Amino acid sequence: YALYRNEIVESIPQTRNQPCCRVIPRDYAMKEACCFEDNDQARALLHLNSALAELGIGLNELPEMTLTYPPLGDQCQIVHLVQRQWEEVLGIKVKLAPQSKPLLMNELMKGQYQICSMFWTSMIKDPVYLLSAFRSVHGHANLCRWVNEDYQRLLYQADAELNSDKRRENFLKVETLLMDELPVIPISFGTALYMKGEKLEICNFCG
Repeated sequence: YALYRNEIVESIPQTRNQPCCRVIPRDYAMKEACCFEDNDQARALLHLNSALAELGIGLNELPEMTLTYPPLGDQCQIVHLVQRQWEEVLGIKVKLAPQSKPLLMNELMKGQYQICSMFWTSMIKDPVYLLSAFRSVHGHANLCRWVNEDYQRLLYQADAELNSDKRRENFLKVETLLMDELPVIPISFGTALYMKGEKLEICNFCG
């Protein structure tokens, strides 16, 4: 909640990315509205203070967090902005740790990281692909090892629903629960630039 996504994407205009507060891209999302408010500093501080109280420590006792990232594309700019915003809004210390992609993926698969910034692309134009990543704690795409029984139940209901309108409603419930728990923190929807031959009439980009 502490991130100001509009500032992040506006600071990197060459990418033409769009700020997002959800995981499902708007071109095949269930509704246009975001799942939570961008730059909600009051809510962010409320959660931070609640966490500190649960741990029984003060902010000055909170250890420095390490944000790992692959130094590719606009990742370097994004993580520096995230670092600054978290430090300014929450007062937490964030250390940036660039890693080559092969080494980073190896550490992610082993769970040897605290926070990681990375790109994530859906292979199909359907919410089920991204949302199914968190179906099981053992899923290869569930790098944060997050699991929730209510989430699993809602996802199963969405899978089994044949009515398209009800299916979209069920997926919205699934995504809302995911964004309430925030095992992943969406920042922006990316864009892809490509060239198309003059004789090519139909062209779709995926992945």
